Amino acid sequence: VQQEAGMVKLQAQMQNLADTIAAAYYQIVLARLDLAVTRQDIVRTEERLKISNAQNLAGTRSKSDLLVAQIDMNVLKTRQLAQQSQEQIRKGSLNQLLARDPAEAFTVEDNIALAPKTTYDELKEKLKL
Repeated sequence: VQQEAGMVKLQAQMQNLADTIAAAYYQIVLARLDLAVTRQDIVRTEERLKISNAQNLAGTRSKSDLLVAQIDMNVLKTRQLAQQSQEQIRKGSLNQLLARDPAEAFTVEDNIALAPKTTYDELKEKLKL
């Protein structure tokens, strides 16, 4: 009975670790997607900045519009740096969960393929040692 209880506890710990690793991986994927959106925003704001600057030089738009565009760009670049930092922190955490060097570099896939649907009995059969 004690051995059986120990096995159940071990299986629960293994499942918790697998869940934690999966969650850490998905957090990195989400961080990368957020970073991609911020990069797109930066590209659009750069274009807005060029247009505002040209209109300001031509005298058709006030300097305040140009300054607002510059402030927006600064906010986006600050956000980008923070998101890059968060991604590195999350990668370090995942590396630690995997018992690797926290500084070890790796990439994640943005598209995650789901495993084919299996029944409980099939899964139970696969897990038998």
